[in-house]
Amino acid sequence: MSEIQIHNLGVKELLRLGIEIVDELKRRSILRTNNTAVGDLGEAIVLEARAKGLPLETNSTSSFDVKTSDGTTIQVKARKGTSGTFSAFRSFEFDIAIFIVFDDKTHEITHAWEMRSSDIVEIASHSGHVNAWIVSISRLKKLDSAKDITSEMRNAFSDLDHGVGSKSV
Repeated sequence: MSEIQIHNLGVKELLRLGIEIVDELKRRSILRTNNTAVGDLGEAIVLEARAKGLPLETNSTSSFDVKTSDGTTIQVKARKGTSGTFSAFRSFEFDIAIFIVFDDKTHEITHAWEMRSSDIVEIASHSGHVNAWIVSISRLKKLDSAKDITSEMRNAFSDLDHGVGSKSV
């Protein structure tokens, strides 16, 4: 494959390339929506790590994203950047949550944690503005109850990146 010099492309060419990239990531079952890639990417990584060969839950499933073969339900929260909060929790009807933080420029995983639903309820802040519960990266970094699973998620991401987990839809 020849290297694309994106700085030489016009705006329309860049936008078309972006569409082609999203389409290819969907074909590989990495992305499933037209939203920012980070949420779908996090779900694909967790699926690769914990439920390989099983489907993701449908987008209409409100409480969790992944269900393992033993019935464990997993809510996936992913974001770029080393500070800030994850998307809000509207319910805690899942067994565990996996939080993944990506570098905002390289998409490398900088941190990943796993927590039981009952532990998240204890540390989340309620936001009346969105009527949901929020968890911050800084809070997760300080918690003993947040199990560091960074290596496991990096390995699953590597498998996806090298085509081990990719498939045609």
